[in-house]
Amino acid sequence: MLTQQRYESELIPTSETYDPSRLLEYLKSIMSLPTDAALAAQLGVQRAVLSRIRNRKTDFGAALLLRIHEMTDIPIKELRRIMGDRRGYFRMPHDQRITTNSENPPLNESES
Repeated sequence: MLTQQRYESELIPTSETYDPSRLLEYLKSIMSLPTDAALAAQLGVQRAVLSRIRNRKTDFGAALLLRIHEMTDIPIKELRRIMGDRRGYFRMPHDQRITTNSENPPLNESES
């Protein structure tokens, strides 16, 4: 667990373009892991999951981002910034949205 390791956000590579590989490479470097297989084992997922994320055949899921946050203590907003994710919210089942700014849209139509 990396909870005692401090990260410096100004040292984290970022870009205006979305690139999930950047986050995977950053995680491997801070965890001192040589391969995606080793990272997958630490995250508790199959290596194929990381391969699909790298090749943009699937997105980082909320559960995987939460797991990474719990292991590293890096805020989810920062994890998203590292991979260049600039969306204002994630689309969730039943149209529940998690915003990343101060506005909180209604969770369902009855609250509108």
